[in-house]
Amino acid sequence: MSLISYDTNIGTWGVPIPALHCQCCGHAELVADMVDEVADGVQKDGLDFWDDVDLSRLKTLTTFRCQTCGNADLHRFSKEYDILDVWFGKSFLPF
Repeated sequence: MSLISYDTNIGTWGVPIPALHCQCCGHAELVADMVDEVADGVQKDGLDFWDDVDLSRLKTLTTFRCQTCGNADLHRFSKEYDILDVWFGKSFLPF
């Protein structure tokens, strides 16, 4: 996974946010079981797992539907590529 953010306000290093965006209605969703599966994949294959994995390979998404519009076509979802800043609160340090 490239840990470089395209938004310079976010920073360049961080932890991927495994969320999905429905391309039909724009709803963003964080699926708890998928987060666990992605965490296992990252532990096994490294941080590139989230960038590289095809959503159809994730077992936890086999019956997934958008809660807003009911879309169940995984090809009509996009992954979140934003990151959590690992230096949370870095601006509060006195040095």
